[in-house]
Amino acid sequence: MLKRTITAIVLVAILLATFLMGPFYVHWLLRLVMLLAGYEVYKIKKNEWPLYILFYILLFLGVANFDLHLLSLLSSLVIIGLFIAIFSKKVNFEDISFLIMMLTILILGIYSIKSVLEYPLWVFLYIIIGTYTTDTFAYLGGSLFGKHKLIESISPNKTIEGAMIGTVMSMIVSLLFAKYYVVLDSKVILITSLLMPFVAQIGDLTFSMIKRHYEIKDFSNLLPGHGGILDRIDSILFTILLFNTILMLFM
Repeated sequence: MLKRTITAIVLVAILLATFLMGPFYVHWLLRLVMLLAGYEVYKIKKNEWPLYILFYILLFLGVANFDLHLLSLLSSLVIIGLFIAIFSKKVNFEDISFLIMMLTILILGIYSIKSVLEYPLWVFLYIIIGTYTTDTFAYLGGSLFGKHKLIESISPNKTIEGAMIGTVMSMIVSLLFAKYYVVLDSKVILITSLLMPFVAQIGDLTFSMIKRHYEIKDFSNLLPGHGGILDRIDSILFTILLFNTILMLFM
């Protein structure tokens, strides 16, 4: 628990310091985070080199801020990679499906974050606070009051009581933070604050399902007490996409 707390304090300090230094440094921190996340994906089945090397190339191009037209053109690399994988007898359909799913989640996450960072940094902080309030209070609520398992086959430690407490607290904290710091259409704030805790938990469960399938506890040990990068950003990848979608629909 002490190790987990110390790591959390260090992560918060790095995040706050980066925010204070300005958008340029925030962009570079996010690029580093995404590349480390990509490495964790690669590490799961690194022996399947044709497919996963191409996965990492495309992820790097997305992180390096190439425009979407060039990225679309270079996505043909994935098709070539699939062709090689099929005939290499090293990769099966499951590997291909896993690659496509992770590439989609990470690339959409990258571009959603880039879009949100066009607004004041308080908007991005609003998403972070709403997401991690869900995670934190779901964990605390489950530890203190949890009696009924949420989805035991995917994540045995998560409880219905924890999920409910995390959801309610996230809604309250998000709405209060937005009231004082975020200048956006009230519909956007209301819809996001209400949906964010549900989507955060879907993201968490999705990555828990992946870990369960590949029989791993954490994606890596880069963050002592917390596991890997993907263990920390699983929810935020989904909530940032939700927020970006709501912005496109209502702004």
